[in-house]
Amino acid sequence: MLDYLRQRVIDLLGPVQVVTLSTCGRAGIQAQVLPCEAHGLHLYVLVPLTSEHLYNLELDPEAVVTTGEW
Repeated sequence: MLDYLRQRVIDLLGPVQVVTLSTCGRAGIQAQVLPCEAHGLHLYVLVPLTSEHLYNLELDPEAVVTTGEW
C-alpha cells in the first residue's frame, strides 16, 4: 500500500510547474506564486534571493505549498 501512495504522490508532483509558497515568521505571513520542479518525492521551489520568504525560512523551514489542483 505504501508503494501505491508513494507513486500517487510522485504522479501528482510531476506535472507541477508553479506553486503558492506560504511561510510565517520574522517577515510576517508571506504567500507568493513561485516556479518549482519535482524530482520524485522532492519538490524544489525556486525562491528569489530578495524574497521575504528567506527571512521566514531561516529560522523555521516549515512551509505550506499549494497548487490549483491540490
